[in-house]
Amino acid sequence: MEDAIDICEVAARVLRDAGIDAQARPLSAVDGKDGVVVRLMPSVTRRTYMDGRRLLDCRVQVVAKSLDEYAAMDECERAARALCSEVLESGNGSYEACGLAEQDGDVERLAVGTDRRHVWAVRVVAKIIRR
Repeated sequence: MEDAIDICEVAARVLRDAGIDAQARPLSAVDGKDGVVVRLMPSVTRRTYMDGRRLLDCRVQVVAKSLDEYAAMDECERAARALCSEVLESGNGSYEACGLAEQDGDVERLAVGTDRRHVWAVRVVAKIIRR
């Protein structure tokens, strides 16, 4: 049985090391409060090898929620810079990173929640080989 992919935990650790208090949790983890979460988005298989390994574009989304719209936007911009300057190598051996991650599009405003917090997000793509 394969280990669960741990790229969200790795990304959250990188962000914490960069001074961003991020969690690898669902967005509901920051309901009613400010916070930053990292979540896995659908991946795209780019190549399948004879031994069953797959080269994937693994998308990770960082979502920031804050009463201050500019603070949420800034957290996403800082997160993208931090993640794109690190190799997001697996901690549990579930995948192998193939170089630095890249930002996928611009930082974008998602919504204003019912709790009046502004929600901003940014996506980062890491090329990985899934075992």
